[in-house]
Amino acid sequence: MKMLHSRDFRIFLFMAPAFALVIFGYEFMRSTTIPLFTEAFGPAMLPLVQALIPLCVFALLQPYNIAVTRLGPKKTLLYSCLSAAAALFALRLWASSGSRAAVFLLYMFRESYIMILVEQHWSYTNSMLSEGGARKLNGFIAASATGGGILSGLIIKNHAAALGTWALMDIAVVATVATCLVGLVAYKMNGEPARADMSQKNSDGVYPHVKGGLFGDIRELGRERRLVFLFFVVFFAQSLGTALDLAFQGECHGAFSTIAQKTAYIGGVYANVNLIATVTQLVLCPLVLPRVPVRAIQAFIPLIHVVMVGAYFISPSLSTAAGALIAFKSMDYSMFRASKELLYMPLSFGARFMAKELIDSLSYRLGRGGMSALIFVLQTLAPARILNSVLAVVSAAAWLVLSIPATAQHKKRR
Repeated sequence: MKMLHSRDFRIFLFMAPAFALVIFGYEFMRSTTIPLFTEAFGPAMLPLVQALIPLCVFALLQPYNIAVTRLGPKKTLLYSCLSAAAALFALRLWASSGSRAAVFLLYMFRESYIMILVEQHWSYTNSMLSEGGARKLNGFIAASATGGGILSGLIIKNHAAALGTWALMDIAVVATVATCLVGLVAYKMNGEPARADMSQKNSDGVYPHVKGGLFGDIRELGRERRLVFLFFVVFFAQSLGTALDLAFQGECHGAFSTIAQKTAYIGGVYANVNLIATVTQLVLCPLVLPRVPVRAIQAFIPLIHVVMVGAYFISPSLSTAAGALIAFKSMDYSMFRASKELLYMPLSFGARFMAKELIDSLSYRLGRGGMSALIFVLQTLAPARILNSVLAVVSAAAWLVLSIPATAQHKKRR
């Protein structure tokens, strides 16, 4: 295996803490807004808010499209992080006054802003790393994000009662500003992707060859046929994850007589998820990605899920549901994410910074929100166990089929 290029290592050195910080802050928001929302509106309103989140993501992407083409990625990161931090703090102040509307908006916004910030970090990383460096380092980058989430989870577990909800949200705001500062240092040390692509702004201050502005992400998506397929790969992957989540929750509900037993079992399942994901990120990704074609990896992952979901469909039980969920969760932000990012690397600036946001932000939330809404509508027509297993099988099969055209014409970039 070739030695890692010094620039690749330098990019990793700055971007790993940026990923860790943004997920570190997000976990504080996620852990606080869920109980706030269910207390204010009840769990029955969760499918509705999940269905509305893609609209919020799409709305936030439009000013991002304008900014990234007129200001460039560096200033866009600055304005994105600071505006997200300001919005989170303003909504936190409003919610602390007792406003139910603020709680509703805060729940939607925290599910939206994180997608845009994380994908900006990946867009920059994909633009600056060599493909060889990305194959060696993407697993470690994903692990840094996981580490940020684990650290915040431990703080919440041990200090939530003492700190209180609003102080935990304040930590999220500070972490969002911190990830901006670290990201800006990375830009200062390594430059902007436009220079790496040898493309400069024209006399109007716009990056050439990029169809920016309102709905620029949709136009950029349409320029690459395989990206349209990748959009639906992400959609069906997250649809599968949602169906498995609901199937697992349903099996847990019927398997245990006390909340304590259920909590202990769920904790064990997610401990296994974190363990397998971490091993995959730190060991398997650096070993597999440099040696195996991306197309083979991207097809093999949904094939595993077809087998696991098929086992649940044939023999529905708590153990088969848990096995399918562990397989999905542990692969989603390890091998699947690390290999999928390689698909963007040979593409244009617009594909990496705009179409990617549409795919990995909007399609991600559409898959989760769409499946939640579909199950909510269809749950009166069939038993939950049958409905969840059928939709999971369909999603896994669609993902497998679409992975072939989505990875077509993938070329290495040195």
